This record gives sequence, structure tokens and C-alpha cells, in this order.
Amino acid sequence: MPSNHLTQKINDALTAIGVTVAGGYSRLTVMLEMNGFAILKVDEAGEKTEITLHKSASDDVTAQMNAKPKPVNKPVSKPFAPEPSQYKRRRHP
Repeated sequence: MPSNHLTQKINDALTAIGVTVAGGYSRLTVMLEMNGFAILKVDEAGEKTEITLHKSASDDVTAQMNAKPKPVNKPVSKPFAPEPSQYKRRRHP
């Protein structure tokens, strides 16, 4: 059973890629093992979390997902909307 810190990192990484886990890490592990998947590597540093899911070696199915944890309470440096001048249409003579 991993520590609570690692469990939170795993849950944050899965949430960042759009996967919601109910029941925590242990239930997720059981569900994945029942379906032939396993978590191979989770980087506890928090910079980048790599979650590799794979079926059995005979199926040779591999899915890799790199997810950065969502920033918490960080202000957005620049708005995504373009400047108003970009909306103006250019007239060609």
C-alpha cells in the first residue's frame, strides 16, 4: 500500500488526464489487475507523472500517458483571447 502522498499524486495524475477514481488507489489497482493492466511507474517528484498501462505480453497493447498535475491557485499569466486588433478584418486594395 503506497503512502498517502503517492496516492494523491496518482489520483492527481489520473484526474489530469480525465480519469476519475472512486475508492482510492487500492481499488484502482484491483480493477486494473483484474483487467490485465498494471501501473508500472509513477514519479513521486511531481514534476511529471508517467502512467503506463499495459495488457498481458501476449496482447502487446501499451498505452502511455504523460500528465502534469493541475496547477493549484496559480493566476493565468496571459488570457487566451487574442488582442482586439486581431479581430479587425484587413481590407485589400
